[in-house]
Amino acid sequence: KVVATDPADAIIADASSLKAGVALAREITKGATKGIGWCTETPIEYRMADWENVGVNDSKYTPPQNSRIQAPIWPSDKHISLQEAVHFAACARRIGKAATTAKRQLAKRSEEEEEGVEVSVSLGSESSSGSNVIQTTKDLVNMWAALSCCDGLCGCPLGSAVKSGSECTVAWLCSAVTFGSQIVAASAERRISNSKGDIVAVDQDFDTRPKGYTSSETDHLMHAKPIPEVIAALKQYLNGDESSSLGVPNVFAEVRYCIGMLEYIVARLISKSSVTAALDSRHFRDSSTRTMCTGSFLPLHCGHNNQFSVDERRALMKILQEAVGSDGSIMV
Repeated sequence: KVVATDPADAIIADASSLKAGVALAREITKGATKGIGWCTETPIEYRMADWENVGVNDSKYTPPQNSRIQAPIWPSDKHISLQEAVHFAACARRIGKAATTAKRQLAKRSEEEEEGVEVSVSLGSESSSGSNVIQTTKDLVNMWAALSCCDGLCGCPLGSAVKSGSECTVAWLCSAVTFGSQIVAASAERRISNSKGDIVAVDQDFDTRPKGYTSSETDHLMHAKPIPEVIAALKQYLNGDESSSLGVPNVFAEVRYCIGMLEYIVARLISKSSVTAALDSRHFRDSSTRTMCTGSFLPLHCGHNNQFSVDERRALMKILQEAVGSDGSIMV
């Protein structure tokens, strides 16, 4: 089977697409499809934390066990649990909301300074110097700029999923580990096509940006950033110390959890078992890992009921030719 989808489809929401349904069923429900693709209610503790404008673990409605939620670790954790995925969605939303507030405060301060109005520093704790607080707040804005552009390998950046709601972020996460593996494996396959031996994926295989992409980017238009690059950016601003999150509001725990989840995705997708399974699905081979078949993934950008682009038609033709086989028989 072939799974073709455009995350920007104006008729079928990405979280309700076949791609998302297969990914959620494979990752969360172990193959069960009942209820997949329906809008779900975010747990009360995350909704209240959002309403109170506090960290995801700081609401009075947050159960004590939530503070102990840790990002999965590969290879001990073979799948992402629903609780871990929802927590990731809440953390990403919290960072985005905090960064938006910080950006508005910085813009307001800049406007007042241009008008010659004397302003007091109100972006952080009283114990911090004004320059340090402003720099920390800028770091928060930059962290969200990197995280929101994180490439999910299925055509949709993380920021777009976060804006659409928790269930969309969960679908983004599951799609990344289910179908994103095929994008990484295909890149590794092209990179070492002339060499012999096993195909090994590396960090550079996460980069889907075209050659010379920097010449077409502006302050308001840029390509999605590969996951390893986003991890490095977040670590650069975090510095591994909770005191580096002194701006308003504090998002140290949320950023640390997002880093852990993204590191899990990278470790899982470059593993030998993941690469093998992804290539089996991509080339219609019987999976040696005996996992649920996901089908060959074909990312689209043509919209709903529009004509495929030239590159998309070529990709589909290549898939059909491979499915038919060299002897003309259809693979089943």
